[in-house]
Amino acid sequence: MALLGEMIEIEESAEPTDIIWENREYSPLSRLHKTIVAWTVIIAMLAVSFICIFEASVYGNHAADMFPQNVDCTAVEKQWVHLMNVKKDWTRW
Repeated sequence: MALLGEMIEIEESAEPTDIIWENREYSPLSRLHKTIVAWTVIIAMLAVSFICIFEASVYGNHAADMFPQNVDCTAVEKQWVHLMNVKKDWTRW
């Protein structure tokens, strides 16, 4: 047989007894239940990961507030000299 000028081979189809009928025993309700369970697990995992990322972000912002990047070192040095020389407070060393 020719189609668009090319010869095609035609084979006889397999018998229905030779076909593997996977998932035929699952009803539409059963498939819906499995789909709902899968989506619930996916949404729960996304929620947990969102909470973890959010908490890490809050923790990072809190650390950035506690330890600012732009510090006036001369003021800190003056406090240090004052504690060491004037008050003789060596406990902070």
